Amino acid sequence: KENLMYRLCHFYSARVCSCIRRAKAAMASTAGKRRGGFSLAAAAQPQPAKKTPKVKDLMVGELRMLDPSSAVRDKLVHNIAGPILAIDVETHAFVPNHVPIPEWHTGRFGVQTKLLEGDLEALHVIQVGWTCGEIGAGKPAQEAKYIKANGFSITTEAAATHGITDEHLATYGMPMRVVLSELVEVARAVHQQQGRLCSHNLEFDAGLVAVELARADMQEEARVWAEITRDGLCTMDPDVGYWVRKSIGAWDVSRNVPMRLADMVRALLPDAGALLARHHDAGNDSLMHWLVATALVRACQPS
Repeated sequence: KENLMYRLCHFYSARVCSCIRRAKAAMASTAGKRRGGFSLAAAAQPQPAKKTPKVKDLMVGELRMLDPSSAVRDKLVHNIAGPILAIDVETHAFVPNHVPIPEWHTGRFGVQTKLLEGDLEALHVIQVGWTCGEIGAGKPAQEAKYIKANGFSITTEAAATHGITDEHLATYGMPMRVVLSELVEVARAVHQQQGRLCSHNLEFDAGLVAVELARADMQEEARVWAEITRDGLCTMDPDVGYWVRKSIGAWDVSRNVPMRLADMVRALLPDAGALLARHHDAGNDSLMHWLVATALVRACQPS
């Protein structure tokens, strides 16, 4: 009964906050309009698209996760008996924007994704980061490696986001095969300990590692990587995102809308401001992936 009352209070508090926000928005939008009644020309103007609300605008007090569905529980706590290895990559360019936005579908590693076939083949990995550790076993181990460019240049748009330049790679970059070999060996060790690979967008991060393994003709490492990734954990899964959003009161956000890493970090890790300030660094983001994954797994375990 106490849990039910908490959910009801949480739900209606969120609804009241939502109504207040909408009322303020309506008052602001009408405050500057001229009197004169209905205007056909004004009515014919296209209306701005509805924006997905940000987590910081939806939080109602301290977060208390709702009970997960069986689907969420199966995805998060399945076969975890060892460490979690979280990965992240940065690239020389971005995945193209698709219109309309693709629906969720099963990707090459068996998790839900919005990536389309061919989205990753034109991209090059320029930084790989990983964080590894067991839940509740203290501070995890972190690594981040820059990779030398081989016949490509970083786009202006990508450099503006992650801050990595061609000059930086020329100075600090390592050979691709060296970095991939080290990452696959770490992943193999985690898999042997019954741990799991994870990312906030597993089909993207692990998929790009697979693309680079194929480019480097590292066939045995590619086979091992595919086997490990097929048992991976994706925290951007739509069922997981929908569960987190319901827990913060965002009941009206469609399941079809992916929950961004930054929003999930704000919801689950309220003291992670320093990490968010370094968003789009592969080592830093792999730590956020690890912290989010461990928080979600803990929320699925019986109290």
